[in-house]
Amino acid sequence: MVETVSPARGMNLRPYSPADAPAVLVLVEADRIPGQPRTTPAMLSEALEGRSLVDAGWWAELNKPVTQVAVNRAGAVVGVVSYAPRARDYTGQLLCLHCREDETTADALLHHALTALPARRVEAFQFASALSLGLEALPVGHRPATVRALEQAGFTGKRLWRYMRADLPAPTLPRLPHVHIGPDPSDSSRRRLEVRQDGSTVAEAVIGSPVQGVGVLWWIEVAADTRKRGLGRAMLGSVLDALTGLGAKEAILYVDDDAPPGHERDRTAANRLYESAGFAEIDRLHSYTVSGTGLRGGGRSGCAGPLQPGTHLHQSRSLANEDGLVLHRDRRPSVRSTTSCRPVLSDSELVLLQLLLVSLGLGGQALLRASHHPLGGFDFDPDLGGRRLGPFMQSVPGQVGPREPVAQPGQARPVVARVIAIALCCRAIGLDAQRAVYCILHQRVDLFLALGDGLLQALEPLVGVA
Repeated sequence: MVETVSPARGMNLRPYSPADAPAVLVLVEADRIPGQPRTTPAMLSEALEGRSLVDAGWWAELNKPVTQVAVNRAGAVVGVVSYAPRARDYTGQLLCLHCREDETTADALLHHALTALPARRVEAFQFASALSLGLEALPVGHRPATVRALEQAGFTGKRLWRYMRADLPAPTLPRLPHVHIGPDPSDSSRRRLEVRQDGSTVAEAVIGSPVQGVGVLWWIEVAADTRKRGLGRAMLGSVLDALTGLGAKEAILYVDDDAPPGHERDRTAANRLYESAGFAEIDRLHSYTVSGTGLRGGGRSGCAGPLQPGTHLHQSRSLANEDGLVLHRDRRPSVRSTTSCRPVLSDSELVLLQLLLVSLGLGGQALLRASHHPLGGFDFDPDLGGRRLGPFMQSVPGQVGPREPVAQPGQARPVVARVIAIALCCRAIGLDAQRAVYCILHQRVDLFLALGDGLLQALEPLVGVA
């Protein structure tokens, strides 16, 4: 299945396949920054499966990532994006985006991810992946086109880390005479260094086993009552000496220096120590967030204008050849099929739909997504110049699933109206409409039908539902 992004751009999006791995590795390599190892096929496979040794706990909270590639007219892969919702609260996570820093491609990939994620809040570059060695956010200096695409889409950035690198060995630094080096209990790929005096630990650090000659200093700490005696500098020398002994040719570290001077987490002294030891700043790492009305569905991609009757519409991302509804910006909704558009909603149902859009502030974001297991669901999609509702909910006994349709397009008005009524009432009493409707549909189709009908009867005097 291929989704046309824009004929003018000559670019299509389609699901990633294993045959795309070499091209995707080239894209990732183009964005590799100093101090990072080359991404291997095994690392790519781990990342796309949603696994990572670093920040493994965050990855465990996600549904399986969805990965799409952008393909140009010649059939070459020119971009890749991977994203997933977080299972516990449906917050969308943009996990990776690579496109040789072509701003048009970055914008298209981001637009697709925002449209596809079933979330009111989307976070981007929040934690490290298997594609890198602990790179927990976006290196903004090396990724200007991606930064611009994020900002155009309404994201707000937050500085998290200062990323630094140094060559090894570091022979000019002092060393401590008695440093105990052993395994780190929390991670078998790491080593813990400790210095003890009079039975107490006065300095400790954790390092990572080198990867392709790159060693990581994950953290280093000196007891408060022993600081300003040169212990920190000597401990750093011992750490770098240990990394050299493990085969590292260079060392990297991450400083969480987002706190202002004078704050308890002020890292001015740490930065001064690292710089004096030969570490140089490579980049600043920022994470990004967008929520609520800030969602803009991919910035400049926007809407291509109202569709004309008879316009050929692209197939659903998840259910090819399924009909749905298109809500144009200046016309009433129409059936979305693979061949034509035709009106289906009554004036009263259109009133309900408009109330829903206004009350929920949905803009271009999803209420329920076809990709959100186990729904066929509804979405509000700015792609192709309108808002789309569909494909319709699918049912199996006892829940909503991917096969038997609850309603065909010609019989869809009760289904649409029920969802709108439930969402409006959830919003009115302070519930999360997206989660409430999803949970009702997921658990009890019979409850959905009964509750929807009851709410429609209650709303009838207000909006004239037939």
